[in-house]
Amino acid sequence: MFKNLIFYEVKEPLNLKDIETKLESFKSKEPSRTAIETIGFNVPYPSANTFVHSVCNSHYFSIRKFKKNIPAKLVNYRLNQRIIKASENNQLIDKKMRLQFKEEIINDIASNTPPIPENITFMYDEMAMVIVADCSSATKAEACLALLRKAIGSVPVIPLIKVNIAGRMTSWCFDNELPEELEVLEKGKLRAPDETKSEASFNRQFMDADEVIAARESGKEVISMHFMFENDFTFTLTDEGFTKSIKYTDFKIEQVGEAPKNDEAILYDTQAAINTETVRKYCEFLKREFT
Repeated sequence: MFKNLIFYEVKEPLNLKDIETKLESFKSKEPSRTAIETIGFNVPYPSANTFVHSVCNSHYFSIRKFKKNIPAKLVNYRLNQRIIKASENNQLIDKKMRLQFKEEIINDIASNTPPIPENITFMYDEMAMVIVADCSSATKAEACLALLRKAIGSVPVIPLIKVNIAGRMTSWCFDNELPEELEVLEKGKLRAPDETKSEASFNRQFMDADEVIAARESGKEVISMHFMFENDFTFTLTDEGFTKSIKYTDFKIEQVGEAPKNDEAILYDTQAAINTETVRKYCEFLKREFT
């Protein structure tokens, strides 16, 4: 079940012919001794024997990224030590030499640093014609799309929500324009649209609280708000159109709980089917409100 949602509209159906062979060519591997990071496709769950899990006309992909932590402060410290030592030996230190020293230092640190794995799941929904990434930043979502392009060729997408939606969310919360699918919860953030960018955050306060009303009357707009979507999940919607920190209701959790725990494939299939249904319904809501 996804915890974050970044939506991309797919302009033309993706070519999934020979998809397993294509993804195999870009499967996840740990970085080499001196490499800093790698990214590749991974199986969706440990016992799976395919890279793509398809259910309800949606296709799930899993990416595993390995990255080594190379602290900039450590690199700069060692670089300064190398330069001092070279200067003491009357060695000329030009720009080219500094870059060479820095590369050698980074390679040395990388060779003694274990890579940290991170998994990202995304879904291509043929019915809704969207790709949905389960991550909280556009940079990670774009990395998923870039890898998919390398594997299958054309992936013609644009962000589903193309504009800043602060004004729209502000109308929802303060102008009695809240869609019937949503319930405003007690956490949010407002920001002034002028050059000051001053912010006001609130937690465990309703929209009619004096502090919240004062922030709005000062001209601030909603840039993130905590909502409930129908009886499916709570979430935070940002002015960039990102859906973050999803928590499913007991109703949804009970649906997943009905799947047998001792069969990993059936459990994943159940989760994927419920996830597809839920995300697809939410996607239609976003399309209606913002496109």
